[in-house]
Amino acid sequence: KNTQLAHNNMQSIIDHANTSDIEVCGFILADNGDLKTEPAKNIAVYQNDVFEIHPLEILRHMKTGKIAAIYHTHPSSGEQESKFDRFNCENSCIPYVIYSKESQKFNLLIPKKAHVNKEYIQLLKQKYD
Repeated sequence: KNTQLAHNNMQSIIDHANTSDIEVCGFILADNGDLKTEPAKNIAVYQNDVFEIHPLEILRHMKTGKIAAIYHTHPSSGEQESKFDRFNCENSCIPYVIYSKESQKFNLLIPKKAHVNKEYIQLLKQKYD
C-alpha cells in the first residue's frame, strides 16, 4: 500500500512539473501517516531559475503542524541543489524535495535544524531518498 501512495505522491510532483516550463513549487503535507502534495504559486520574479512561495502561505502550513517539506522543480538542470537552494532550505528549517525534469530524479535536502515532526522526516526519507 505505501509504495503505491509514495508513487502517487511523487507522481503528483512530476505531473505538476510537466504543466510548466518554469520552476513550480508546493508543499508536502503529512496526512494520516502518509504524505500528500499541495501546489503553491511561484511568486519569484525570475521563475526560470528560482522559486519563491509567499511567506504567509508557508506560515499557514507551519501553524497546522502538517508541513513535511517544500518541493520545487528544476526544469532544465539536474536534481542537485543549488547554493541558493541549500541556503534557503537551511534558513527555512524545512526539508526540500527537488525534482529535475531533465534527469527525472528526486533529491531530498534536510536542514541541520529541521522544524518539522521527526516522523515526517522518516516518511520523506522512505519516499524521496
